Amino acid sequence: MNSASSLSPGDVIIADLGDSSSRIGHEQMGKRPCIVISNPRKFKHKGESLEIVIIIPVTSTRRT
Repeated sequence: MNSASSLSPGDVIIADLGDSSSRIGHEQMGKRPCIVISNPRKFKHKGESLEIVIIIPVTSTRRT
């Protein structure tokens, strides 16, 4: 798996979005193609260093 720091906006990745046990509404789940829309940002939380990147899941299902 790529580290977040190697990602750039516009990259297409396969991300594991979780399973149905964590589903609240109509979120996509499972392994899905996603488009990266933000550069990675580093944060510190409780002494742990985290990298956060914003992604958008892609689907071919049309909804009206």
